[in-house]
Amino acid sequence: MMGVRTPDQVTAAIEAERTANQAQNYVQPEPMDSIAAHVLARYEANKQFRAEEIDNILLEDLRQLNGEYDPDKLADLKRNGQPVIFFPLTGEKVRGALSWIMDVQNYDNGKSWTLNPSPIPELSPLDEDAIAQTANADMEAFIAQGNVVSPAVMRQYAAELRDRVDASRQEDAKARAKRMETRIYDQMVEGGWHNAYKDFVHNLTWAPVAYIKGPILRRVDTYEWVQGPFGFYPKPVSKIIPTFEAPSPFDIYPSRDAVTTDDGDLCERIKIAPYKLEAFKGVPGYQDAAIDKVLAGSVSGTVYTEQHNTDSERERLEHKGSVASADPRNLIEGVEYWGCIHGKYLKEKGVTQDKDGRPLADLKLYEANVTLVGREVIYVAINRQINGKRPYLKTSWCEKPGSFFGAGVPRLMRELQQMVNATIRALCFNMSQSSGFQTIVNDMARLAPGERLTESFPGKIWQFFNQNRVQNEKPIEFWQPDSRAAELLSLVDRFLPMADTLTGIPRYSYGNDTNGNSSRTLGGLQVLMSNAARGIKMVLSLIDQYIFRPAVYRMFDFNMQYSDDEAIKGDVVVVCSGALSQIVNEQEGQKILALLQTSANPIDAAIIGPQERAAMYRKVAEPLGMPKDSVVKSDKAIAEAIQQQAQQEQQVQQEQGVA
Repeated sequence: MMGVRTPDQVTAAIEAERTANQAQNYVQPEPMDSIAAHVLARYEANKQFRAEEIDNILLEDLRQLNGEYDPDKLADLKRNGQPVIFFPLTGEKVRGALSWIMDVQNYDNGKSWTLNPSPIPELSPLDEDAIAQTANADMEAFIAQGNVVSPAVMRQYAAELRDRVDASRQEDAKARAKRMETRIYDQMVEGGWHNAYKDFVHNLTWAPVAYIKGPILRRVDTYEWVQGPFGFYPKPVSKIIPTFEAPSPFDIYPSRDAVTTDDGDLCERIKIAPYKLEAFKGVPGYQDAAIDKVLAGSVSGTVYTEQHNTDSERERLEHKGSVASADPRNLIEGVEYWGCIHGKYLKEKGVTQDKDGRPLADLKLYEANVTLVGREVIYVAINRQINGKRPYLKTSWCEKPGSFFGAGVPRLMRELQQMVNATIRALCFNMSQSSGFQTIVNDMARLAPGERLTESFPGKIWQFFNQNRVQNEKPIEFWQPDSRAAELLSLVDRFLPMADTLTGIPRYSYGNDTNGNSSRTLGGLQVLMSNAARGIKMVLSLIDQYIFRPAVYRMFDFNMQYSDDEAIKGDVVVVCSGALSQIVNEQEGQKILALLQTSANPIDAAIIGPQERAAMYRKVAEPLGMPKDSVVKSDKAIAEAIQQQAQQEQQVQQEQGVA
């Protein structure tokens, strides 16, 4: 007898055998600790929030910047036989915005912020004691000379002493502020601020939000030139410095209800080279055992990557090749988490004190920073910033009140770009149709044998025969389609000014004159640029408020807390002139230049003297990056020249009187 089983029974038996094999080979994973579970849960929630809308907006903005249609639209155009042409208006606007911001700030020639001392700097207790001792010594010497100390003399002396003290401490505060400004600028340059800021501005022009991260303390391997017995030679050095970078908008995941980077839970997708991860061992906060597990897993073939639904399209749009072809062993991906964690879980990782040195309470939430790779927590520490802020700064080209994300240039002109593309496609189709005549054959039966309708060339003889001698209808006719190129081009010309209005980036701001003769004169161009400046002022004010000011404040706090140079510390208030000051100074310079031109006459010369005009010239030369102290004479030199000229005139008058 031979047993017979139905197909369903065979399938069930195979499935049972496969399940048994899986159960036999199953390895129980290690239990995930509390912090890792918390970070993964928050990361997944933030990813889900961003995937609802923002991920698609990021991809759409990047496609529009690159001049590409989205896949559905592209397939629809090809299916309908329409020309696949994308007019690069968005790319032009983004490049114009980028160049405009960098040009207005004149950033490569220096910083766009300054530090000023407090209007009334406070004195330290030591300075107050020194002043009191000086006052007592002066008073005793005054009395020893036989002088009578009356209340009026005391008041006069007190006023003079106060004036001297105020002047002295103002000069000291200015010197400290200048030294602090120089120190911060040097640290920012060394920490990569310039490159980070340029990347930030590029992201600002196209993405819904742009970020700068820092200052972050990192160990940097570099070298310094040392003089030896046979000349200078490079000496390798390793030092910890505050650094800055500009994370990609694709890599930051905020909470659903967040408005700033300090709200809710913030996650960043990071990539670490294995050799750099090895160097973190022994550094406070890093978990050596977890690092060893990650490195061992990487060597044995474990892939530490964070898969996202935007990865493939993002890599293609950023021209980084295929995600599948990348070697996962080159980089280890992880998640950097900033948010609140219970003290009980932090103590499990060796964190026992808060930023003020107090013991952690089990049920209290603390702002912490965690780095997670796979299921391993490789770093955990309390956020020790003085003000509790996270090291992320962000803003948008167009802010949306109450929202974490704003809008970049592509989003502001999305519909207009679609209208321009549709018009250009219609133009191309019409031009191809109207570029030559079309042929109408009235009676195919009258064609001569072998006549090919698809061939047409100048001087061709079309062969027909007429079976019906009475028929007089033409066997073939030619028809020329009408051209609508002028009408369609006029539509494009109407759309371009709309792009200027929607984005606040006029074409003449980056060299394209669309205003006839209005921008061909200096006065007309100044009027146009003044009107255009209203749009760019808004963007620069956002950069000033949300990027420059917080960054300089954080560097100021860092130096006040950790610097060993006491000469830069004191009662100094951080006052950032910011990005907006550049365009304000430029406009003020234009007004002063106009005043200099109108006041160059003998009547105004009696009101505005040489020293006042020299001050105005210095103000005009300053935004141009000219050496104002070398171009314009100092007030002392001007006074000496005036006095010398007066002496010469007096000498000439005396000689004439003698004669």
